[in-house]
Formats: sequence, C-alpha cells, structure tokens
Amino acid sequence: DLAAIQAAAAQKRLDWRWLGAKDHAEPAMHDYQVFLNPSTSDVVATTTAEALAMGKWAVVPDIACNHFFKRFKNCLQYSNAAGFVSAVDKALLNEPTPMSDAELNKLSWSAATERLLDVGSLAAGEWPSAAEMRYNAALWRMYRSIVGLSALREALGMTSPNGADDPTVDSEDMEDEDEQLLPRGRLRRR
Repeated sequence: DLAAIQAAAAQKRLDWRWLGAKDHAEPAMHDYQVFLNPSTSDVVATTTAEALAMGKWAVVPDIACNHFFKRFKNCLQYSNAAGFVSAVDKALLNEPTPMSDAELNKLSWSAATERLLDVGSLAAGEWPSAAEMRYNAALWRMYRSIVGLSALREALGMTSPNGADDPTVDSEDMEDEDEQLLPRGRLRRR
C-alpha cells in the first residue's frame, strides 16, 4: 500500500516526508504527541492503546473497534472529514492530558484479560441445553454445506485471494467427525 499512497501524494503535490517504519520506543518518536490511526479495518487497535499509554493524543474514527477508547480524554474520535480536521487541530494546539494510574491500568494486558474473562464467562444456568447445542450444530453444518459450494462462494466474493481456502473443513468439523446430521436436523453419535 505504501507505493500507492506515495503515488497519490505525489500526484496531489503533497510535500510529505516518508520516514519508514519506526518502533514507538525509539527516542526520535518521543517528541511526537499525536497519533493518527484512520484505519477502519483495525480490529484490535493495539497501536491506539500503545499511543494512549505513552501519553499521546490518539485521533481515530468513531467505529466499533475504537469504542473502548472513548473513555480516555486523549482519544479524539471523528465520523467525517470535518470531524477529523477538528480533532487534528485540537491535538496539534493542545497538550495531552496526563493519564491517571487507573486509566493506564485499563490499557494493560492484565485488565484486557480480565475484561475478556468477564464477557466470556457463563454462569451455571446460562449454558445452552443439549437440545440447543444440537440445533446450533445442525445450523452450523447447514451453513458449512452451503458455503462449501464454490460457485456460490465466488459469486458472493467469499474466496481467499490465493484460492487456498476450503470452507467445508475446519478444526470444529474435525473435532466432531463422529457426528452425523439426521434428516430432521437431529444429530446422532456414531
């Protein structure tokens, strides 16, 4: 993508310097106090968390993967071009607010692990019943059989760029090879 971005910048006669990849711990990076992450496909957003933990402004789009960061004063989110300009102006004209120990803790791996365990834990009464599990397994098998039709996958744009995908086989299928689907959607162990 870098070559395409550089070509677009040159075509628009933008006077940009390309510094290449830099580690955030390099001393040269310490003088920068604004982190721009315009990505709309960054699912984990670790770089945003690192920038905030380093006491920098983080300018990010207001999308689902950045929702967690709304709680931090130094995170400026935008939803359109005017909002982006406003956020960058604020970041360039103001010093970032020092983060409290509690805020820094929220950005730690241990706090992230605790949040994962909290949302991933089921109480004893919340486990699905055996019937629900069989029903879900039947729906899963039906879905896998439909997406296994290569013509359908290609029509829907569901193939990988190298064509090496095989959506009919995955680790979950391999673990449950001893199940077979019965005509009425019931599962029977062999």
